[in-house]
Amino acid sequence: DASQAILLDEQGHVAHRWEAPFSKVWPQARQVSGWLDDRSIYIRRAHVFPNGDLLALYESPAHTPNGCGMAKLDRDGNVLWSYDENTHHDFSIAGNGAIVTLTHAVSREPREGWQKLSTPIIDEFVTVLTPDGELVKSISLFDALANSPFHLPVVTHTDQMGDVLHSNTVNIVGAQFASHHAEIEVGDLMICLRNLNLVMVLRAETEEVVWATTGPWRLPHDPDPLDNGNLLIFDNCFARGSLQGSRVVEFNPATGNVEWEYIGTPAAPLRSDIRSCQQLLANGNVLINESDHGRLLEVTRAGEIVWEFVHPVRGGEDDSLVPVVSGARRYDVTELPFLGG
Repeated sequence: DASQAILLDEQGHVAHRWEAPFSKVWPQARQVSGWLDDRSIYIRRAHVFPNGDLLALYESPAHTPNGCGMAKLDRDGNVLWSYDENTHHDFSIAGNGAIVTLTHAVSREPREGWQKLSTPIIDEFVTVLTPDGELVKSISLFDALANSPFHLPVVTHTDQMGDVLHSNTVNIVGAQFASHHAEIEVGDLMICLRNLNLVMVLRAETEEVVWATTGPWRLPHDPDPLDNGNLLIFDNCFARGSLQGSRVVEFNPATGNVEWEYIGTPAAPLRSDIRSCQQLLANGNVLINESDHGRLLEVTRAGEIVWEFVHPVRGGEDDSLVPVVSGARRYDVTELPFLGG
């Protein structure tokens, strides 16, 4: 079901399930077209709190823009609050409980500093909310990038149908990563602009882009700022010679070197053309979400698969279709006392 978030235990059994169809959260949604039904709207990203509350972000591939809203639910799926705007792809939670997410809207107005772009375009923002879902501020990504030294004003992404930036990740930079980069401060926001192959760091207080890098990736997702100053990123459309597929890369932005990569095995190459994310675990292994194949796996730095989970549901005439797993995160059981041990 697209409107579920599921917590699995170590054996792959369901430890808890939140069922929250879009129409239950928004009986009369103003942020999406009225003809959308629950089957076409899914939870893209979720975060579990210690008491069992769930922060859930909704999307739909059948709507432009695809963001559908954000809601906080209790452990039984009851709505505590909702933010009725076009939130999409990702969010992060700051130490003070503030929520940083991505929002977008269709715009027919020309963008200053982007003279070569035709309209309409999908206008994009980083949006900060209070812990209770109240708006603090929204920052235009077009304006922030245009006013930065990293902007290339001649942009001709004619094949993107107005989806110029396609922001898909917002992560909060910690002290260890910041200590390796003089331009970056703790609390800055790391944002991935997929269609520009660009990872940039935005300072919310001043609305400035203070740092940016590209790298050996194409249409990537989920750049994680690591304590050693490197980035861990899902390279969706990696290609080397005759090999086509995806990989997870640890990239050193200071040297431009790839420090580590995982491309899968000959029998099970990693491939997810869109979506996907990863998480560096405390033991040094990497949790990988191969979205398009409905697969989760933990791998060692030597490339060994510790365990994997493939969504068991099948569809289509020959059972060749598998549901997408749009996101995943490992929790230690001590982080979730609501489960009662």
